[in-house]
Amino acid sequence: MFEAEKKRFDLIITDLVMPNISGIGVIATLFYLASQIRRNTKATYAETYQRFTESMNSTNQLIASDEGLSSLVAQLDSNDFEDYTPEERVRLSQVLTCHFRALESLYYHRSEGAATERAWKSQAGLIEEVVKFRAVRTWWPLTASIFDEDFRKFVEQSISVVSAEDRAPKWFGENNRRRRHAEL
Repeated sequence: MFEAEKKRFDLIITDLVMPNISGIGVIATLFYLASQIRRNTKATYAETYQRFTESMNSTNQLIASDEGLSSLVAQLDSNDFEDYTPEERVRLSQVLTCHFRALESLYYHRSEGAATERAWKSQAGLIEEVVKFRAVRTWWPLTASIFDEDFRKFVEQSISVVSAEDRAPKWFGENNRRRRHAEL
């Protein structure tokens, strides 16, 4: 009799308890995987933004360390792109292309879900400020075709809303704004 009871008990364990334990194991595994995916997503966001920042910083360091390039950038609001010499246009075009490529990369990563909306919004504001420069607005149509179509549309929309009173970016300096208003 004792042997029959033991077999019945083994059957109960096998049929009733083990599936529940297995189910708990599956649920625990799903929670673990979800936490790993969440952690990996955050790491991807951080890495994407870090690469973008490094790209922008390297171009900014180049500008800051080269007096001639700094001088070209300082004239962005007072010149059309065509006002520069051919050599200056090549240098300036390379700097602008580097900056806009980095911005395009962040735009792409955001649209693909690999960058946060928060990261994009801060840089979208930068684009809206940079396109206020005359030289940038006259350079863009000459170069726009090398950029992604959706990014181009975003930049062109930003250019289209620049008003005559708000041409120079706020961070460009009070002296340049005063000079610009005197010219108007």
